[in-house]
This record gives sequence, C-alpha cells and structure tokens, in this order.
Amino acid sequence: MTIRIADLSPVVLSIFAVLCQSSLRPALAGKLESTRASDSGYELMQFDTETDKTTIQLSRLGLKVTNLKGGTVIVCTPPKWEVIAYSIRAKRICRSDLRHFTGEYRLFYTLFQKPGFSDVLLDKKPTSSTVLGLPVDCYHSTAAFEKKQLATYHAGDLRGNDPGSVDYCTCRKLPSTPQMEFVLRRMYGLPNAPGVPISLNYHRVDTQACSELETLRVTPKRYTSQDFKIPSGLQQVESIAALRADQISVDRAAEFVDSVSRFKMH
Repeated sequence: MTIRIADLSPVVLSIFAVLCQSSLRPALAGKLESTRASDSGYELMQFDTETDKTTIQLSRLGLKVTNLKGGTVIVCTPPKWEVIAYSIRAKRICRSDLRHFTGEYRLFYTLFQKPGFSDVLLDKKPTSSTVLGLPVDCYHSTAAFEKKQLATYHAGDLRGNDPGSVDYCTCRKLPSTPQMEFVLRRMYGLPNAPGVPISLNYHRVDTQACSELETLRVTPKRYTSQDFKIPSGLQQVESIAALRADQISVDRAAEFVDSVSRFKMH
C-alpha cells in the first residue's frame, strides 16, 4: 500500500512536521553548540621585568595567561568569570572571584619593593598610534602626579626607583572583555585604563629610563573551549603565590629564620 502526501489531511501533515522538527532539534542544537565552542582570537607574547615572558591568549571563549618562566597559568572564562590559577609543575591550583584577585604570583615584585603602577593617574594622548600593527590608545601620567612624585622624592620619602613619569599603551580592538582586562591589569599591577595592556615605559624619579612591559609578538589564533579547560587532580591552595614550584624553598627559608630567632632567644 502506497500513501501519497496529497492524500493526507492538513492536520496529519502538521503533526508530522512537528515530529520532524522535534527529532532534528537536538542534532541542530549540538551543531550550534559545537560552533560556539570555536572562535578566532589572538596570542600575544609579552615581556615584563619581574616575570619574564608570558603568553596571553584572548578570544570570546575567555582569557588564558601562561608565564613561561614560573609555569603559572591563569584562566578566566564566561559566564562566571572566576579566576583560576594553576601550576602543572607544582601540581597546585587556586580559585578566586574577580574582586579578590590580586595577581600575587608576582611574589618577588613585592619582596624586592619594585615600583607599582596601579595608582598612577593618567591623561589620554590626543593622537593614536600602532604597536605591531595593533591600534593602541596612549596615556601619559598627569602633571599633578609627576609634580607630587618629584616633591616626595626630594623630601626623602620616595625611593629613587619609583616612577616619576609613565607612558602606557592599551588596545581596545582585541577580542577582550572588561573582566579579562581587569585580570591583566591586576596581574601586571598596571594603571586603570580600558583595553588590553600592550606596553608601559617610565622614567624613575632619579630620571633613569625603564621599560616595565613590552609586547613582543601578536599572532592571530583559532581557539576551542578545550584550550581553556582546567586540568584535574591538582592540590587546592589558598593563594597564587603558593602555586610556585619554589614555594617549598620559601617555606624552608621562613622556617630557618624562625629557628635562628628562637636559638638567639635562648
């Protein structure tokens, strides 16, 4: 027996169409999900004076920062924007929300009292520029900031390696979000200006010229959600500083100082 479409009633045809759509919807949804899990982006190779070379991977799928010297990896992805830092070398991981992320893995930055830039007041320059083909916004420290730094230095209340004037560049054309940019600024300890950090140069109050952050390479990349996947089986710790493979040495040094202090007391 052969059934022709023309012999079917409109009601039957409507029911048949609904059933076909229902059966196709999961497959279609899976295909769309697979499409969303892949996105174009960029990889930046950057150098800063405290942590050496770092790769910055950016796309709408998220942010991944890998320090090539210390081995620390920082990942921040939508929609929760939790900051997850881990070290395969140390087999440790820690988690933080955006508000409490401090970039404290720059342990030696604090130990050696290097200058900070997060509180520097900036004026945006009227002219645009490019760095490695990227359009960048350029900023310079305010005259009021520079005057205050110099006066404080001459009064003997400021170290000679503190910044006297600052030039800072960011890029707002990369596939980033305010959350990603916040993580990068906190990680490097940079001024509060929109965009992905590209470079920071400064003159110390003793007039010596210095470079704090430099972008060495910019490469277009294609990413999938797997590129931002968090590894399993790592020990949970409380701070990013504890991720460092040499944290054990730091702990032993603290124990040594403590033992010497107790010996002197006796």
